[in-house]
Amino acid sequence: MKNRAELRTYLDAVARLRYNARLTRSQFEAERLLRFRDLVRHAQQHSLYYASIMRARGIEADKCLPTDFPVLTKRLLKDHFDDIVTDRRITAAGITDFLQHSHDPEDHYLGEFIVLHTSGSSGEVGYFVFSMLEWMRGLAQLERVNPPKLLFGRIAFFGAIGGHYGGVSLTVTVRQSNFYDVATFDINAPFAETLAKLNAFQPHVVVGYATGHKILAEAQLAGRLMIQPETLQSGAEPLSVGDQAWLEEVFGCPCINVYVATETMVMGVARTGDPGMTLFDDDLIFEPAADHVLVTNLFNRTLPLIRYRMSDTLRLTNLQSPYGHYPVIGAVVGRNEWVPEFRNSQGEIDFLSPLIIAEIFIPGVWRFQMRLIDETAFRFAICLDTALDATECATAIAATETRLHEILGQKGLNNVQFRVDVVDDIPVDPITRKFKLVLPQVERGR
Repeated sequence: MKNRAELRTYLDAVARLRYNARLTRSQFEAERLLRFRDLVRHAQQHSLYYASIMRARGIEADKCLPTDFPVLTKRLLKDHFDDIVTDRRITAAGITDFLQHSHDPEDHYLGEFIVLHTSGSSGEVGYFVFSMLEWMRGLAQLERVNPPKLLFGRIAFFGAIGGHYGGVSLTVTVRQSNFYDVATFDINAPFAETLAKLNAFQPHVVVGYATGHKILAEAQLAGRLMIQPETLQSGAEPLSVGDQAWLEEVFGCPCINVYVATETMVMGVARTGDPGMTLFDDDLIFEPAADHVLVTNLFNRTLPLIRYRMSDTLRLTNLQSPYGHYPVIGAVVGRNEWVPEFRNSQGEIDFLSPLIIAEIFIPGVWRFQMRLIDETAFRFAICLDTALDATECATAIAATETRLHEILGQKGLNNVQFRVDVVDDIPVDPITRKFKLVLPQVERGR
């Protein structure tokens, strides 16, 4: 934390979470409803979008429930972004320009706001903004994941680091606290270089994605990676119970499954032996449905998200959480992606993390999909905003090609060939009803 206000906000938030865990469920829900209505009052006063909805529906801030509001999809958020935000200085155009020119997660929009972007499990590109104090309130949930008992220990983050992504943004905030020695390792760097750096760093905690952890585990078994972490933390992708147990066996330490999202930060946690995953709904109101979940974020007033639709599927259980009165869910059904592997010019196989692909940000491109052909070729389908003119479309296509060349070049895969195809839409999988970011082995002529 860079100043006293941020540290005080973080500590106050941690204290409130500990207090919440001691309440009965009915006391907790009553207090949370009061905070929801307080958020609604703020949105009514400062958000043109919510003020209009409340007038049209006759919603009274002092009596309302989340179900009084319509569902907010990522497309609606994109189309009405400037009217949803509560600070008039923040605009979609301004954030787009910021993300085009800034790739350092420590840069702040307008010098004071944290901005994140992702395609998430819906496959649609979106961006989200937090004030620093809101970010601290969201960060407080990490205290439940890994209490700061290992002060000045070494933490390694293995993931996407060259942009405004959720995982690395959380990591650099932890580094700024000066409580830990934090190093970031680019999942898109040549893998041999990454292994050498991890061996030299010898982290106590390794934070990253499920696919990245499994790739590290294979290297550990092969003797290419030789580290002795005390904890693994896995987020951003589904982690099966079997993979969690295997990772613990390989590294000889606990592996904590953390449920996180760009829009909401930490949502839940599952340690080995827990009866499912605990949802921490102190600052989040969940409404699970058959093929999605609606989430209301209480800690972000800069970009109010009331009944925001996420494509994850949550199944509530009757199991008792070891962390208090919080609900317990079964395995989260989200986007579990194919890991594309390519052969470089030396004949060696290397991989691209699906998260690197998911975090691609190109103005004018609202959805995309990698369609693999073989070990040295793929097609990249993109959907363009319909408002773009011919020149803007050409610019977006060229920017997509440039970004893909950058990603391949970072991995030493310059020999891999690709073509960008503009398509009207990319549908979800008809069987799983989930969007697939990577399609394996399509025919070259298709």
